Amino acid sequence: MANDTFNAGPGFGQPLGTGEGESPMVKQSGAGTPPGGAPNFGVRTMNSDLGAIKTGETPKPYVPSGAPTPPPPPAGMAMKEPASSPSGFDLPQMDFGGPTPPVVGAPGSGTGSPSPMPAPKKGGKGVFALIITLIIIVGLAILGYFVIYPMFFATPTVQPVTTNQTPPAGNPIEPAAPATTTAPVATTTATTTATTTAPATPQSHVSLFKTPADESVTATTVATGATIAGLNVSSVNAPKLVEVAYEDQSGNPVGFASIIQTVFGLNLNSPALQNVWNDQGTAGFVYVDASGTQWLGYVTAVNASSSLAAVKAAFNQAFEANTNWTGVFATDPGTPGTWKSGSTSGITNRYLSFSSGNSLNYGWSGNNLVISTSYAGFKDALSKL
Repeated sequence: MANDTFNAGPGFGQPLGTGEGESPMVKQSGAGTPPGGAPNFGVRTMNSDLGAIKTGETPKPYVPSGAPTPPPPPAGMAMKEPASSPSGFDLPQMDFGGPTPPVVGAPGSGTGSPSPMPAPKKGGKGVFALIITLIIIVGLAILGYFVIYPMFFATPTVQPVTTNQTPPAGNPIEPAAPATTTAPVATTTATTTATTTAPATPQSHVSLFKTPADESVTATTVATGATIAGLNVSSVNAPKLVEVAYEDQSGNPVGFASIIQTVFGLNLNSPALQNVWNDQGTAGFVYVDASGTQWLGYVTAVNASSSLAAVKAAFNQAFEANTNWTGVFATDPGTPGTWKSGSTSGITNRYLSFSSGNSLNYGWSGNNLVISTSYAGFKDALSKL
């Protein structure tokens, strides 16, 4: 490429067209003009540039040998060329070293003055500040709830004041002192312990016999003629009188009205015969005759607070009006007769005879009443009262 020449092409050296009012530019002929009218220009080639770089010289344009000298510039046109280069086209300087970093803030570098970088904050201070803030918030909440809120919104507790509604006569009523609001006072609730009352001690039987009976037994069932064998009274040492104390399930003596109801079917419910008997002394007895036969009998007394005459009249009428007698005998007594009066050891008595030869006797010795199915047993009981 160093020996190549440029062909100006057709039309080179022809006058250029002008615009309105302009003079055409005409090719000048002079020294250094190549044949054909095309001027020569100095051209730098790659080989010339590489050689200049290796030797450290300034690259110069390639000038072919025998080349004519370029023509001088037209009159009136000043041309200025750098002293170091015969041509107006310079090869750019190439630096094979590393790029030089721009100076920050240097003019034309495109960088402004550096601003100070903020120092990074330590994470421990932020956590500590957060903990302190939370503690303050919680403390303010507790203070507001337990101190400030009760001061303005809590309802005060007023202890009731008890006043004497009925002051003693003659004492002036003093005005009650104004109630003051105080802190709640703990009250002690008295605990009442239920006391179990022990059952009453059963009443023990008190015999009416001044002279004790030959024997005595206790039974929980009132014996009749049909159940007399259940008393287990022996026939040894007969004749004899055996006292029978009847007790209920609680151990209290069975009353006289209950015995009469069980044996004779008779209700002593008239007002004159209610609550007049000494039930603690009431008892039954069994008279065992010489042959070993057992006969039922009963003994009771009228309370000292009751009218003996009224009780005797009411009982005699009710007892003799009864018609049920079979329950007191061990066997059927037969047809009853009529009631008759008698006297035994100076004591008036009443008796009822039956067709079988049996009889029923009753009589009063003071306020004591004796009933027996055996006349011998009736006399024995009267003798012991």
